[in-house]
Amino acid sequence: MLFRSERLGISVGNGGTLRVTGATKFDSCSAPMGEGGAIAVASTNAATVLEITGEATFNNCEAFSGGAISIKGHDTTANIADAQFADCLANTTHGNGGSIVVSAGASLVLSGANFQGGSAADGGAIHVSDASRLTDTGSEFNSSTATASGGAIAAISSHLILTDTQFKNGNAGTRGGTVSATDTSQIGRA
Repeated sequence: MLFRSERLGISVGNGGTLRVTGATKFDSCSAPMGEGGAIAVASTNAATVLEITGEATFNNCEAFSGGAISIKGHDTTANIADAQFADCLANTTHGNGGSIVVSAGASLVLSGANFQGGSAADGGAIHVSDASRLTDTGSEFNSSTATASGGAIAAISSHLILTDTQFKNGNAGTRGGTVSATDTSQIGRA
């Protein structure tokens, strides 16, 4: 399945579940004033789930924050395996997470993903904040850029577990060319 549009995206709310399987492609999707150019998942009071498996691709997606995907809310969980993110963009003045933004206590489990390019003010590929959690195994980050902090990953007041994660050519304007963890963020192994 191919989603191609400057204004097309999927929004999943309280209690919803979205499963993306197979070689699904999101190309040039955008939400220039919002979050999640391709997919926005949020909850305030009910378990909400996002599952992506089977080599989904996100190319040139753009949003104010979370160029491709926004994951938000303490009842929101996301599992993303083997996805490809290329040249996704969040606002480079104030936006977070060039490819993915995880906030407000949400949880993301990432495995075998590939991030090429991507840029934002904080977290050129991924931004994690507000007591959220990112667990990654075996993903690759190449040439992500942040105008402020966290060329690949920026974490603020959150928890990171990185296992066999590879970083190459990360760049940040002020701190953490690869990873920036501030305000009591924790980085550890499972």
